Amino acid sequence: MPRFVVFFALAACIEPHDRIDPVPPAQQPAERVVPGQSSATVAADAQGRVYNVNPDPGTITRTDPMTGEVLEVAVGVEPSRLAIRGDDLYVTLRGERALVRLDLERLASGPQEWVEVGAEPMGVVVSDDGSAIYVALSMEDTVVEILRDRMAIERVFENPGEPRSLALHPAGRFLYVGLKRGTGLNVVDLRTGMATTLVLPRVSRASTPDRPLHTRVTGDLAVNGSTLYVPALHVDTQTPIRVVSSVEEIGSFEPEANGEIVIDGGAYGGIVSSLDPIDRVTPSVVAMPLGVDGMALEAGRAFIASAIVGEDAPQLVSSYISSVTPSADGTYVIATMQASEAALWMSVTPESTGSRLVVVTPDGLDASPTEILGLAGFHIPQAAAMAAGSGVDGAVLVNGRAFANAAFTGRIVELGVDGARATLEDADPAELTGSIVPRERFWTVSESPLSPEVQQGRELFHMARDPMMGGTGVSCSTCHFDGRNDGLTWTFESGPRQTPSLAGVVSETAPVTWTEQVPSIQDEAQITAMARLGGRGLNAQQLDAVAAFIDWTRIPDTPDPDAAAVARGAVHFVQSGCATCHSGPRHTDGQLHEIAGLALDTPTLTGIAGSAPYLHDGSAPSLRAVIERARTPEFMGSTAHLDEAGMDDLEAYLRSL
Repeated sequence: MPRFVVFFALAACIEPHDRIDPVPPAQQPAERVVPGQSSATVAADAQGRVYNVNPDPGTITRTDPMTGEVLEVAVGVEPSRLAIRGDDLYVTLRGERALVRLDLERLASGPQEWVEVGAEPMGVVVSDDGSAIYVALSMEDTVVEILRDRMAIERVFENPGEPRSLALHPAGRFLYVGLKRGTGLNVVDLRTGMATTLVLPRVSRASTPDRPLHTRVTGDLAVNGSTLYVPALHVDTQTPIRVVSSVEEIGSFEPEANGEIVIDGGAYGGIVSSLDPIDRVTPSVVAMPLGVDGMALEAGRAFIASAIVGEDAPQLVSSYISSVTPSADGTYVIATMQASEAALWMSVTPESTGSRLVVVTPDGLDASPTEILGLAGFHIPQAAAMAAGSGVDGAVLVNGRAFANAAFTGRIVELGVDGARATLEDADPAELTGSIVPRERFWTVSESPLSPEVQQGRELFHMARDPMMGGTGVSCSTCHFDGRNDGLTWTFESGPRQTPSLAGVVSETAPVTWTEQVPSIQDEAQITAMARLGGRGLNAQQLDAVAAFIDWTRIPDTPDPDAAAVARGAVHFVQSGCATCHSGPRHTDGQLHEIAGLALDTPTLTGIAGSAPYLHDGSAPSLRAVIERARTPEFMGSTAHLDEAGMDDLEAYLRSL
C-alpha cells in the first residue's frame, strides 16, 4: 500500500536572537481592525496600543508599539478574555466568576465596576453601541446578556456543551457561540433568545469519505463583515489506536520500511500517514458566509492550517488554532497555533487552490492533490508560518502589522508579516520545506508567579513541534485542553476510551489510565510522548516538570449547589454502594475492578462535573445518565431504590465534588 506525506512549501528564514527594540514611531495613528470577537489580545485606541490578559499574575497590560511603553494593571484572578467599546475595556475573570470594566482613560486605577456572572466566564463581546455585553459561562452551559447602564444580567441563553468563545455580528442580531463539546457551534438570535446549531462543513479522511470527522471548535471566533471565521480541529476518533502500557513495550514496535515507527497507521497527525494524506487530527479555519443581518448562509469552507518546516529535521506546524484574526478585506487571516508557538498567515479567498500541496509516495508523485483533498472536503490555502512565542493565544492587526500574545512567557510579539507576505510571493510551489518566518520584536509585559518547574512542564505539555514530544503537530494539550479533557471518545485496539480529565492533583489518584494501571504521571507522560505522539521521549527532570504542571492545574469551578441537597446526596452515595470503590479524599481506591469484562481502574470523582462524557467508553453523556444506568442490575452500585428527588440529590452531590 502506498504511503503519503503531505508538505506545505515555505521559504527559508533564520530565527534571530531576542530583541526588545521599540517600534519606530509611526507617522500617522494606526488604522485598527477590530473584529466582532473577544480575544486574549485586542487593540482599539487611536494610538494603536495593544491590550492583553495575563492569567498567571492576574493582570492586563497595555503596550504601546510606537514608544515601547508598557502599563500592567491588576484586575483579579485568572483574567481570560477582553472586549473593548469606546473607553470601556471589559475583562472576564475566570477564577472569580466575574466580569470587570475598566476605563481606558483611568486604566492605572484598575477596575471601575465588578459584577458576578457565574462559573468560569470566558468569551466576552459588546454590542456595537456599547449598551449590552455578552459573556460565555463555560461551566454553566449558558451565555448571559448584561446591560451596560446598570451592569446587571438581563437575559440568560442556554447553550449546552461548555460555551467558551463568542463573536457578535455588527448588525447586532446574531451571537455566535463556540462550544467545547457536542455540535461545536451555536447561533443565538438575540431577538427571540433562541439558540440553534450552526452546521460546520462535512469533512473526512480521503480513504473514508463516507465517515465524517468529528469537528471541535478550539479557539476564539471572529466576524468580519460577511464572514464568520471558526478555528476548528477535525479528528478521526474511529480508526483504532494501539494501546501501550509501559515504556518497555515501545521498544517492541516494528519500524516501517523507511525507518519510521508508526504506532497506529498514521499516529496523531503524523508526518507519515498510512493510505491517507488527511491526518488523524487536522486543524482548519472554517470560513462561513453570512447574510447582511448575520444569518449563516451555508456551511462554508474548511481551509487546512498546516505547514512543514525544517529541511534537515522536518517539523509539522499543525497544532490546534487558539484564535483567528481576519484582515479588513477578508483576503487573509492570522491563525495562532498555541502548541506550535506559531501563527499562520493564510489566504482564505474562494480562489485558494491546492497548488502548494505536494503529495509524495515511495514512487514519487502519485495522485492529484486537488482530487485527494477535494474528496475529503478540505481546501488548501496559501500559508506561511510565523514565530509567535510560547502559549500564543491571540493576535491583533494594527495598520498592517500584527501583534500576538505569548501567554506562557508574558510577552507581546510583533509577528513577521512582511516576511510572511514575501514567503507567499517568492516561494517555489515545488519546494517541500522551509523555516518559520522570524518575529520582528517583542516586549515583556508580565512576570509569571509560577515556579520554573511548573512553567517548564506547561511548555512541554503544550509542545507540538519538538521531536522529544513527537513533533507531529499534536501535543498533550490537543486532547487535554486546559489540562482537562476534549469531550471525545477514541477508538483503541482494545475498545473505546474516553479522554480522562487531568484537572487537580492527579498524582494523588495513581495509578493512572483506564485499564493498565500505569504507576505515575511521569510514566504515562513518557508513554504518551513516545508511543502516541512518536517522540524520542523526555528525561527524568522534564517528566517531573510535566507532572508538576498537571498537579498544578485546578479542578473546574461549578455553580454552587444546594447545600441540603448535597448533604442528602452524600448519604445516597454511600447507600448506593458508590463509596465502596470511590473512597478517600480523591474518591478512588486506586484499584482495578472487573466491570463489563474489563479490568478498569477506579477514576477519581474530583471535578467530575467538568469531565463529560462519562465511563471508560464515553457512553454516558451526563452525570444523570450514569446514575440512571445504575438503576439496572449488573452495574456499578445501585440507585434502584432512589426516587426522582433522591436522584436529584445524588447528582447534586456528585457535582459538588
